[in-house]
Amino acid sequence: MPLSHQQIESLFERPTEIRMFDDELAALADGRKAMSVFEFDRAQLLFGQTDDQYVLIADHSSKNGLVLVHDTSNKKSRVTRVFCLRLDQLWRVSAYIALKNAHETCRWSDGAEALESSLLGYDDAAIATWLDYMRKSSVGWGIATLHFLISDEHKPRIVEVGNRYFPEQLHGGLTVVEVRNCNVLRKDAPELIPSLAIGRFGVNHSSVNDLLGIAADDDSDVVHARVEELSIPFLNRALVTGIQFWDGEEWR
Repeated sequence: MPLSHQQIESLFERPTEIRMFDDELAALADGRKAMSVFEFDRAQLLFGQTDDQYVLIADHSSKNGLVLVHDTSNKKSRVTRVFCLRLDQLWRVSAYIALKNAHETCRWSDGAEALESSLLGYDDAAIATWLDYMRKSSVGWGIATLHFLISDEHKPRIVEVGNRYFPEQLHGGLTVVEVRNCNVLRKDAPELIPSLAIGRFGVNHSSVNDLLGIAADDDSDVVHARVEELSIPFLNRALVTGIQFWDGEEWR
C-alpha cells in the first residue's frame, strides 16, 4: 500500500544545528551578521517599481546605519543583486562578486560555499556545520536533489548495476520526493518504513517539474509523486548523478 502524505512527510525534519536568523535585518544591524544578499527584478528597480520587501529593507537600512549596494554588472541577468551591510564592510561586496564571477563557467564546490559563507559573516564553526548539513541534504552542487522510496526488494538490482540507473522492469515503480525549505531526512527514517528503501539522486533543476508533474505546484515542504514502471526510462535519462541509498548512518 502506498504511503500517505503524512507518512512521507514524517521522514523529514528541520535541522536544529544550523544557524538561521529569524530576523535577517536585525542580525545585520546588531553585527551578528556581516552582509546579506537579496535579488530583485532588474526592470522593476530600474523603473522604480519596488516591491514590499525592497521597501522594508531600504527603510530598515536607513534607520540602522546600513547601506544598500546594487550590483548591475551582469548585463545579461534579469535580476539585480542588492547587498545590505555596514559601511565599514563594503570590501565584502567586491569579493562576493568576484567569487560569483569566477564560478560562472565552473561548478560550485565546498570551498566556494565556505568562502561565500565567510563573506556573509559566519564563523568557522557555523560554516563547518552548514557544509555538513549540505552534504547530508544534497547529492551535489548546482543540481537538484530528489529522494525516492522504493520496495526494498528492488535495491539489490540497482546495486548490481553500480547504482548507475533504475532497472526498467521495476514492478510497482517508485515514489519521488522533493524536500524544500532546508528539511532533511531523519536519521531513523528506515525504521519508520522497514519494507522500503530510501535513496536519492541528482537531476538538472529543469527536470524537477517534469518528474513531479502537478505535484510541483504544491507549496508543502515535502512534495512527492509516483513514477510508474513505464516512466522509468524517462527518469533514467534525467539522471545526472549516481543513485545513493541511506543506511541509517550515511549515504552510500
